[in-house]
Amino acid sequence: MKPFLGIDLTFNKKNALQNGSELIVAKPSVTLTQAFESDSKKTEEMIKRTKLPLPLYFIRFFCSVVIFGIIDYILDCIIENNAVFSVANKYIRLIILVAFVCIFIRLLLINMSVKKEKAVLESDEYDYLLSNMDDIRSRIYAELSVPDNAEDVDILSFGYKAKGDKIKMRETFFYSPTCTNTAFKAYANSRNLYLVGLNAKYSIPLSSIRAIRTVNKSVSVMVWNKKEAYNKGIYKQYNIICEDSVSFRFKPYCIVEFTYNNETWGIYIPCYELPVFEKLTGLQAQ
Repeated sequence: MKPFLGIDLTFNKKNALQNGSELIVAKPSVTLTQAFESDSKKTEEMIKRTKLPLPLYFIRFFCSVVIFGIIDYILDCIIENNAVFSVANKYIRLIILVAFVCIFIRLLLINMSVKKEKAVLESDEYDYLLSNMDDIRSRIYAELSVPDNAEDVDILSFGYKAKGDKIKMRETFFYSPTCTNTAFKAYANSRNLYLVGLNAKYSIPLSSIRAIRTVNKSVSVMVWNKKEAYNKGIYKQYNIICEDSVSFRFKPYCIVEFTYNNETWGIYIPCYELPVFEKLTGLQAQ
């Protein structure tokens, strides 16, 4: 299978080209594209400033491991009522002190993270960038003839390695997301499914779409694109987990399968986008 918007790293680890260029039917003007990319880079830099330095992430993770390790050890000793408990009892004051120190450090780092995020995301500069990007986005969609009733959807993009028919997503480092959730406008007519991003408009014949498959595995993404909160309204049912304020994990994800040039493709989507694609394609997820 060839993932739509996937980045094939099978033979070239430095590849940065996304799959799907052959499905493009229109592109926005260079002027609008460059303006949006410029503001996007500025926004990304601001979001990076909300994160703690990597060493502090390791310290927070280490404190969490120590805290849960101590709790598990003591509970195990009490439940088993074995001789090891006497050792734990002998050093109980030291163990409790270590646990409280780790709890204090962890809470301190969480508070630092929240303050950094609030300072950046509530700034006038950040609000101005978002407002300007919304204006450019609207102009791009108008240029690409996107109808007013088009749906807002997230589509997953990721690096992968192919082995036969199997796709293995690139595993990322500690607290990093597996996928990028790119915002698209989606709509369909009697013949085609259209996916419109800020860089291109893609067309997929509805007759080529074979199935929607559910994959019972979790993935995480960097940002939350929806106006409604991840744990409110229609999204509450999906039990999405927020990690470090700017990363979101969910399970499962789905693949909209279609054929193009005798090759099987897949549009990878979050579980919360399934109802939209079922409506647009007329198919039910397996």
